[in-house]
Amino acid sequence: MQPMTPKTPKKASDKAKHCRNAAIQRAYKETLQTPICLSQQEHVEHVQKLEEVRQHATALQDLKATHAKVQYALEDAEEDFEEALGKANTVIEGFAKTFSPPALPTKAQPSPALPLISGARVDLSAVFPALTLPRYATLVPQSFYIVYHGQNGVQGFFESWN
Repeated sequence: MQPMTPKTPKKASDKAKHCRNAAIQRAYKETLQTPICLSQQEHVEHVQKLEEVRQHATALQDLKATHAKVQYALEDAEEDFEEALGKANTVIEGFAKTFSPPALPTKAQPSPALPLISGARVDLSAVFPALTLPRYATLVPQSFYIVYHGQNGVQGFFESWN
């Protein structure tokens, strides 16, 4: 008997059914054509053949039932997969709609210029927005240095001013 392939289960099961029916017919014809007097050995052989045919028929029925269950499970799994894939696509599309890449400037913008007056206090946070220390700078008169004033009265000098 050839194994069933998933692509042609009907042809294979029809062939198996035909073989089973042919075996039953042969056994029946042999029984009719033999004389009524059968030896014990011949009777046992016939019974064994009929039992084998019955076992093959039962196995075929079990195989059909198993095939139907597997086919149903496969279709169910395909439906679940398609549903999960649809949900994943929906989530991805939602991310794509809400995502906007950060805008990159086409050319670097110069930092804003501060008017420098000798002895004046300058707010450095206007130039350096993320600056924590120092916050203010004071130009020392007649000098090329800038004194900065940080938090809690901390002071220091920037490098020479050009």
